[in-house]
Amino acid sequence: MRPLFVYLFSFFCMFANAFAFASPASLYLEQQGFANSEAVPLSFISKKWQSDHQTGEFSEGLLEIENGVRIGDAGYAFLYRYDIQAKYHPDTIDFFFNVKNRLPLEDGRTYTLAMEINQFRAFGVRGFRRMHVKKNLSFDIGVSLLRAHFVTLGSMRGEVSSLTAPDYDFNFDVDYSYSEDYLFDRPVQGPTGWGVATDVTVRWKPLSQLDIEFAVQDALGFIVWPEAPHTQASADSSVKRYDENGYQYYQPVMSGKESHQRVTQQLRPRIRLSSTYASRMGFLATGQIFTIRYQTYLDTGIGYKIGNTQLVLSRIWGAGAYQLSVRGKYWHLAIAADHSELDKTHSAVANLGFSIPLHW
Repeated sequence: MRPLFVYLFSFFCMFANAFAFASPASLYLEQQGFANSEAVPLSFISKKWQSDHQTGEFSEGLLEIENGVRIGDAGYAFLYRYDIQAKYHPDTIDFFFNVKNRLPLEDGRTYTLAMEINQFRAFGVRGFRRMHVKKNLSFDIGVSLLRAHFVTLGSMRGEVSSLTAPDYDFNFDVDYSYSEDYLFDRPVQGPTGWGVATDVTVRWKPLSQLDIEFAVQDALGFIVWPEAPHTQASADSSVKRYDENGYQYYQPVMSGKESHQRVTQQLRPRIRLSSTYASRMGFLATGQIFTIRYQTYLDTGIGYKIGNTQLVLSRIWGAGAYQLSVRGKYWHLAIAADHSELDKTHSAVANLGFSIPLHW
């Protein structure tokens, strides 16, 4: 109850503070969600190894929720962030899906084990200010202070040799920090980290009908974990156990070092360049190029504007998804997916936002 009380009290203070300023003020909520996973569908989050999979080399996603107040050209907000970026060899996914589901391996095949992951969850506060260079040019600068409470950061390298369909030898090296030990089930107390993230957005209106925006999220960002559980070790299958059907359990034998270390997690910059052209007849043409870490995406769309409402249908190249966006005077909504069935969806977008003016 205490975190909820602190949040509600602080939000009430923001609400009351907004009326103390002569500048126009508004309360707002912004949510941005994006996920693209090559090998496993998004249903992996709930089904884990019971979901389907295909050939792929990376998964990346983010969820950001920001709730705050704008006062003139400045503002501050509470925020929540979840980032995950994982790169893996296709053999790694094949191997783990097979052994988790007791499926036969290919006789005599050598599977490459390779994975790197960068993941965190954090709450925080963000302050920002807009500065006007010219009438048609402005830029925003934001600074976020983060309190992080979940981390997975590191890499794994090794290989598996399939002897017969249910039997195999493996060895791998691992070097990673974590809140939950997925590889060796080490019981740990989750660490707490503190960090900073900065963002910059430039807005330019070269023509009355053309808007251009360039943004860099995490232009400079990091999280420091003073006492993160850490494992640097080698593991192999020197001790084997089998189930009643003769299938080998995945039960690695570890030799190495388990400790707690001070770890600095670097936040990778995310870049976005977008433009919107609105004809005098109300037709819209939109374009956006953005990166997360492993993929560059191109979002192109067409739409129409009636009064204060605009509707845009677009295609996100690189994610294979179609997106529907609706924007009003004080709200906006965008959803996208690459498939109509959740169990087969590998890419998705869910963005929404609204603002409530406080000056009448």
